Amino acid sequence: MCKELKNIWNSQGLDKQLPAYDASSFQKLIKMRMKTHTNKVMKYFWSSFVLEMGVFALLCHVVVRYWNDESPLFTVSVLGILLHIPFTYMLMKKFKAMAVARPGDGSASSLYRWVKERHDLLNSFYRFKRNYERFLIPLSTIVGCYLVFELYVPGDGMGYWNVFWVMVVITIISCAVVLRRENKEHFEEPLHQYRILLTEFEDQGTSA
Repeated sequence: MCKELKNIWNSQGLDKQLPAYDASSFQKLIKMRMKTHTNKVMKYFWSSFVLEMGVFALLCHVVVRYWNDESPLFTVSVLGILLHIPFTYMLMKKFKAMAVARPGDGSASSLYRWVKERHDLLNSFYRFKRNYERFLIPLSTIVGCYLVFELYVPGDGMGYWNVFWVMVVITIISCAVVLRRENKEHFEEPLHQYRILLTEFEDQGTSA
């Protein structure tokens, strides 16, 4: 159906009476497909953004409460905040760029550049995400488990080293499983669909 509409649109020079309708139909079809794929991506953004804000709120609470305490809670919490700042910055930067990206005049070349821009932005963040999470997840897990044991385990929480490291390992494995499913649903599949759209443009010679 998409190729048929594009063929009609590309051949509008043969019928000068309906250029607006054909261009509009083509643009609506592309936008509809882009919206479907982009919605999956934006669901990740909002859930991740809320999670990051929750992490910052909890860590800032500990920082304020223990800023002059002799325990290492203050230092560990600040470390946790510093770990998440680069990730949150890139999350906001890339997804803001995706949100404001719009097709230009509705021409084939303009639509192609719009799809490619979103593909490149998403792919760029996905590469950063995979690389950064390789040390973000283990370190933030250790920080989180340490704070939980220090704050909520009666007595000397860090005296339970065996339990502590078991919890760290279980948490990291659980995160790896969740991240694998998350990457496939919110990044790999939308990127694949974006590439299909770009290939359809290129097959029709409308990417110039």
